[in-house]
Amino acid sequence: MREQWMETLREFFFAQTIDAREVDQIVRFKHRYIPKRLFKYREVSEYSLSNLSNDTLWCARANSFNDPYDCALSVELSPLCELAVTSARKLGFFTPDEIGSIEQAEDPMQKLLELSASKNTGVPAEQFYALRDKVEEARATAKVGILDKMNNGLRSAYKICSLCQRIDSLLMWSHYTRNHQGFAMEYDFTRLPQQSPVARFLWPVIYDEKIYDASHVFVRKSPDDPVNNMFAVGAAIHKALDWQYEQEWRIVVPDGESEPPKNIPVPKPVAVYLGAAMEPEKAEKVIGIADSKDIPVFKMQLSRSEFKMVPVSI
Repeated sequence: MREQWMETLREFFFAQTIDAREVDQIVRFKHRYIPKRLFKYREVSEYSLSNLSNDTLWCARANSFNDPYDCALSVELSPLCELAVTSARKLGFFTPDEIGSIEQAEDPMQKLLELSASKNTGVPAEQFYALRDKVEEARATAKVGILDKMNNGLRSAYKICSLCQRIDSLLMWSHYTRNHQGFAMEYDFTRLPQQSPVARFLWPVIYDEKIYDASHVFVRKSPDDPVNNMFAVGAAIHKALDWQYEQEWRIVVPDGESEPPKNIPVPKPVAVYLGAAMEPEKAEKVIGIADSKDIPVFKMQLSRSEFKMVPVSI
């Protein structure tokens, strides 16, 4: 069951219209719940050691991640209401009540075709239903094309850095540090001002059964209504329930497709943790950088009586 504040956040991302003032409000609201401890798991490499040395974090494209649904969204194409009603009036054999029923139908085009098939127009009903099937096929094809284009664009455009609320997760150490041979950096982003880029771009992941539905973005009562342009962030922070074990927060940097992945400046880590299976040579490199920056270092030790890891100061 989600906490109430997460439900409030979820409602924000599903709102039809959002203006700049409301975005600022939700950023301030979210800032209150940023965990004091967030961890970045890394393998030991030239790039991860550079991040530790230079107080940066790598933000990658979502299409390089291990989740094929990362940043995915779904869209239900709005019914072709205006076209259906216009067509009904032009055909000239519908009563005002029938035109009204087409206009009010959940799927006006479907209603138009059904009523047309019931009329004595000289056209066999089979032809109307064949036309209906063609319309549905065209709409489905259009939907797939639109979704593919939108999803591919989002997965290339937004740059993301994933963090975890736990330092003692066996799965996280196994999956993201080359089987406990890497290290983790601890950050306290609660010290950042609310309007700092990292604080603004940092969001909790919402785990759900369904792909993020962005249909609300395309259904507005008036063309003058402000679009909820946070829908791309909404897609970036929605993940399948299978990923709940990660307890993830994400830095989601809004960017263009042509912009490359990048390092972003972050505060100095408050601590560094060595994996339980880290090789001495690699440990020496990490400890050397941490010592030069006056960062406390811990080593994860495996319990001999429980499936549990405990950080021990070194």
